[in-house]
Amino acid sequence: MQNMAKTHFSISFTDDGRLNIGIAGDLTGSRARKILDIVETAVESDRWKVRAELDDLISLDSLGSRVIEWIREKGGEVNQAVISP
Repeated sequence: MQNMAKTHFSISFTDDGRLNIGIAGDLTGSRARKILDIVETAVESDRWKVRAELDDLISLDSLGSRVIEWIREKGGEVNQAVISP
């Protein structure tokens, strides 16, 4: 049986208007696209500022990099330095 890469993410809302997103595992392909959809919906409502916690991020591809760039472009925070592929 082939070992499948997994992505885990958590979302929490804070009283100060932040949406904390923790991402662990691989931020690639369709998983990255789904996470971007969630983040875009929250941020474009003008209700939440995003903070991405990437302490347990293992790998990312160009789509994963796009998620992180988009968060930064919208004034969000990323708690780790990320080198694009």
